[in-house]
Amino acid sequence: MSGSGYTEPMTKTLKAWLALLRLPNLFTAPGDPLAGALLAGAALGTSIAWVPAALGAVASLCLYACGLVANDALGADEDARERPDRPIPSGRISRGAALIAACLLNACALLAAALASLPALGVAVALSANVWGYNARARALPGVRPFAMGACRGLSLLLGAAAVARGDFASAPVLIAAVGLTLHVAAITAIASREVGPEGGVRLPRLVLVSSPVVLLATLAALALVAWQGWSPSLGRVPTGYACGVTAMAVVWSALWCGLLFGRPGPTAVRSSIAHLVRGILLVQAAFCATAGLAGEAVSLGLLAAFPVASWVGAWIKGS
Repeated sequence: MSGSGYTEPMTKTLKAWLALLRLPNLFTAPGDPLAGALLAGAALGTSIAWVPAALGAVASLCLYACGLVANDALGADEDARERPDRPIPSGRISRGAALIAACLLNACALLAAALASLPALGVAVALSANVWGYNARARALPGVRPFAMGACRGLSLLLGAAAVARGDFASAPVLIAAVGLTLHVAAITAIASREVGPEGGVRLPRLVLVSSPVVLLATLAALALVAWQGWSPSLGRVPTGYACGVTAMAVVWSALWCGLLFGRPGPTAVRSSIAHLVRGILLVQAAFCATAGLAGEAVSLGLLAAFPVASWVGAWIKGS
């Protein structure tokens, strides 16, 4: 048998797992804890301990991947009706294998958080409980589901802060960013609940569409106010032009893709906007990081560089 006879099934299996993990969305996972770590360091006026920060990012990435896999494993029956091409209902990956992978990812996340700091482990445990609770229960409660998903992102940002600041991580900049990110992602999740709808389109609540860019603008303005007032030792009194520029990019990106959903968009338009809004979280993270001094600006540039890469990967593997 030729070598291609072995490689073709392996390639299909690999692609199925990458689809299960929603590969383009994974690019947005490390930025939450990195932003939290940088904002926590700026609030304390200390340099960043990069090893704990990296461990926090690894823990967050593993928990994010765990949540994605568990979502498909626990929601396989729903996907069989609404998304039969997904890896589990299509038979490319078994539900049992997905659950085992989710548990292994969860264990790796807790180990990485424990190595970072005890407070980081505590936040990771709370985030893990929220991830499994969301997938097991909250997905069936429309009113709770968006905020449960948003809380995953907010806790992820707090995880990074706890990794480097330990018991002093709940500072004003960190809490502002965590709450803003939670509400922003909750709005995206509320939009995503209409992803599967009639071909003729469905009218999305205007309040939900407007809330995403408005929450971003308010959050980033609050962080700028913290900088201007000098409430955090390492935040400059006036945000740099770079920070203002990245902030504008994040707000405009959200407003653009939410604005395209006014009227009665069909499922294809909703899915496209969701994918772009999720990737736009990289811009939000870059804006958070850019307020935290030179180190933050360097990380912000890395997140901006990941943005087109995630878009390119999204053309190959679906993120929604």
